[in-house]
Amino acid sequence: MEEEKKIVYKLEKHELASERKERRERNLRRLLFAAVCLLCIWIGFSLGYLFDRHYSNTPQTVTADQKMESIKGYMRSLWFYASDYEDLDATLSDKACYGMTDFDFDPYTTYMSAEELDEFSSGINLNIVGIGISYSKYAGVPTVLRVYKDAPADKAGIQEGDQLIKVDGIDVTEMDTDEIRELVLGEEGTIVTITIRREGEEMDLAITRGEVDITVYAETVGDVVVLSIFSFGDHSYDEVKHYLDGYRDYEKLIIDLRDNGGGYQTAVEDIASLFLKEGSVVMRLVYGDGSENVSKTSGKTYYDNFKKIIILTNESTASASEVLVMALREQHPNAIVMGRTTYGKGVVQTTVPMRDGSALKVTTSKWLSSKGVWINGEGIKPDIEVPQDDILYMNYGIFPEDEEYDVDQVSDLICVAETGLRFLDYEVERTDGYFPESLKETLAQYQQEHELEVTSTLNAETYEAILSSVVREWNFDKNKDYQMNAALKAFEEQPDYVVHP
Repeated sequence: MEEEKKIVYKLEKHELASERKERRERNLRRLLFAAVCLLCIWIGFSLGYLFDRHYSNTPQTVTADQKMESIKGYMRSLWFYASDYEDLDATLSDKACYGMTDFDFDPYTTYMSAEELDEFSSGINLNIVGIGISYSKYAGVPTVLRVYKDAPADKAGIQEGDQLIKVDGIDVTEMDTDEIRELVLGEEGTIVTITIRREGEEMDLAITRGEVDITVYAETVGDVVVLSIFSFGDHSYDEVKHYLDGYRDYEKLIIDLRDNGGGYQTAVEDIASLFLKEGSVVMRLVYGDGSENVSKTSGKTYYDNFKKIIILTNESTASASEVLVMALREQHPNAIVMGRTTYGKGVVQTTVPMRDGSALKVTTSKWLSSKGVWINGEGIKPDIEVPQDDILYMNYGIFPEDEEYDVDQVSDLICVAETGLRFLDYEVERTDGYFPESLKETLAQYQQEHELEVTSTLNAETYEAILSSVVREWNFDKNKDYQMNAALKAFEEQPDYVVHP
């Protein structure tokens, strides 16, 4: 059967003239509506921009408190990290306090949280609950450096040079000093058993822990009293007096103020009174309004047996320490300063406690010496300049684990190692950071003597061992303290010197 052919016709609707006119009018209305909408949007943005400019250029009167509360409100509602803080308001308030006390020209004015205030006070008073010793590793064994007068350890019979073997039965010979510290410290009134070795003999000492003030230490070297003051804390005057009462028959005194960053004004006034006659000027305080207050010695206790005084200073002798240096230098009949130029802090801060335990430490005055000298930013130049070994002034740097130095290489780390080896009395050809052939032999000798892998090169293990040896040598070999030895020698060579008549 033959398939039928299909014919498809395309049907189109032809607009009438009236329909075309209506369509054009409808499109025109749509176009006009869209144009009006765009115009409205443009006018809205323009007005908003103009309003913002007008508003920003016309500041409104608001108080500082209102502004602070507004910022807090926006931080609470808009800040992405707001939910990370348990007490956001307290955090924001603290940050505002830090900001209010941040001035480049006055780095000493600052806000302190309760925790920071506690750390600040502890840093000045240096009081701990323990047994009253300082120690360091020597020849691989923790060894007592100092026993503080009348501390629990002193009463129990521990002596300088004793080796610490065990704490409460736990072997500490392989521990670092921080790990040992955690075992030794504890609650006041509790007992800790320290096993020591003295001249090859071991003994157990049961020691009752107590609060120990360690801002002062004194000892005698021949006929010279060496008084070290580490900080001017609440109890420093009593500590100094406690030591010096036992040295009434001595005439020569070294006051070591190196690395003493200062402390409380009352403490330095009281300690100055021990060496200067009653009514001597300790310092002159000058306030922002031009008024002045003169601080003078009390005369409660006066050690007139010390006819000759040498004061040791360095770059970290600061603040209250500098007050004492100037007071003695200007007014004691026979006192000189040796060492290096001091830090140069000639302003005084007052700590104002807040109800929540925080505090404001604010600069309230500058201090002048009895003769009107202001040492701020300049420091006190010693009468006799005495530097320490170069190794004690160097920036040691971190040695890369995968690095190794050999002949003809140059590095600051090589310079540190060479200077350290020379300090340790090894044969060193040069200390400028260049690796000469002779250094291989010196490194091999050091590595062999300290049971290190003998590579004759400078690697991280050897570098760190050299620095550790320097620290031990500095702590235990008093001949390495060039400033102290210069002071002791000055007493021998100039027994009757008079520098400030």
